Formats: sequence, C-alpha cells, structure tokens
Amino acid sequence: MATQWKAILIRFVEGESNMLKEYCRKNHVKMAELFRNAVRLYVANPDLVNGIVRVRDDGIETEQVLMGITELAQKLESLEKKLNSYPTDGKFTNSVIKARITECILKVKQKNKKEPITVDNLQIQLKKMDPSLAPYLVASATNGFSLFDEVLMELQGRELNRDFNEIIYFIGD
Repeated sequence: MATQWKAILIRFVEGESNMLKEYCRKNHVKMAELFRNAVRLYVANPDLVNGIVRVRDDGIETEQVLMGITELAQKLESLEKKLNSYPTDGKFTNSVIKARITECILKVKQKNKKEPITVDNLQIQLKKMDPSLAPYLVASATNGFSLFDEVLMELQGRELNRDFNEIIYFIGD
C-alpha cells in the first residue's frame, strides 16, 4: 500500500495547543504522530464527531427508555428502604434461622419416615442441606444452647421424641 502525503490545516482553540503539547510530553508521543493517528481515526470512522460516535435515529423513543430507568431506580430505592426497615436485632434473625432449621428437620423426617436418627447424623444432614446453618447447629462459648437445640426442644412432643442416648424418633406421619 503506497503512502500518500497530504497537508492538513489544523486550527487550535485557545489553550488547546498547550494542552496537546503537555499530553505529548507526558506520554512521550510526537505531536505529528498524535495528529496522524487522529486523522486516520476520523477517516476510518466517518460517524465520529468531536470524538463521539454519532447515533443513527432508528426511531427509538429515548424518553420511554429514560422513564423505564427512572421507574427501576424508584423500585430499587423502595426495596432498599424495605430492607433497611427490618430489625437487625438477634430476635428477628434467630426466628428466621429457627424456621429454616425446622424446615430442614421436617425434610429429613420425610426422608427417614419412621427410622430413628442420632442428633449428630441430623446435624450432618442439615449441614448438607443448607451449609449456611452450620454455625447455628453447635452451642457457642457464651450460650450453652444452640438454635438447633432450641428447635429440637420446641419440636419435642409434636414432631419427634428424643431418648437419653441422643437418638431421635420421628412421630408418625
């Protein structure tokens, strides 16, 4: 491909020349190379206007798109307000976790039907079902009871029986 040289007249807005010289000095680029690359860019992309690609009008209503974005932002704000309105004290989170533990225990009950199961095996099965429950299945150093123990005590008499050997018998279906 043969190279054709043509002269191009460049006019600068006040202060642009100094800005370009500073840019070239910082980035170790020659001013001629900078202009040459800019001209190549504009020749290769006729849709460029002042460094911005012109958008063709395809009949898309930008107002509808902007309204949709505004509605989405409002919905996200309302969700954030709702999430921030929930209490963060331990009673609320404990009740949610207890409900999840109870649900998992009842799922194990459905699987095992009338077969006895040990508390340790039940804990293992609960960890497999929902790994996020693991910290709540063992007693903490400050509290001798875990949420798992509390759920077992609440279920005792309704859903299961527990003997002294830590074996749980599910009450009939």
